[in-house]
Amino acid sequence: MSKLARRASYAAIGALWIAAATAGALSGLVRSLGPAPLGDDLEMSTTVLDRDGKLLRAYLTQEGRWRLPAARKDVDPRFLDALLAYEDKRFFSHSGIDPLAMTRAAYQLVSQGEIVSGGSTITMQVARLLEPRRKRSLYAKFRQAVHGLQLERALD
Repeated sequence: MSKLARRASYAAIGALWIAAATAGALSGLVRSLGPAPLGDDLEMSTTVLDRDGKLLRAYLTQEGRWRLPAARKDVDPRFLDALLAYEDKRFFSHSGIDPLAMTRAAYQLVSQGEIVSGGSTITMQVARLLEPRRKRSLYAKFRQAVHGLQLERALD
């Protein structure tokens, strides 16, 4: 398959995927994916606190990850603002999927022939971390999008 034909097929697949995801045409498939994992069963890092409750030491989980509990009030608002500005500018105006970002990423994939930038929202990234996949694929991205929508509905 030529490079141009491959790009055209990526464009067609991407356009169909975006249309289906935003229009809800694949509701049966969406239901078959089940509910989004909410992370309730994730192992948290073991922590050692001083007598005042301040963190002295934290240990990696068995997966080799840091998972420390944090409430929004514990996080510097400037960090949250910077995170949203860099990762998901339209976080408060979409419901888990950003069609503009997905369209931009699909266009860049087709025009450049490789992944230039992602189209995932923060919610989709959370969904990916809650249900990791080893391989990148359109199906994995679809699962992330569906679970992103489900997480947005389930959590405030």
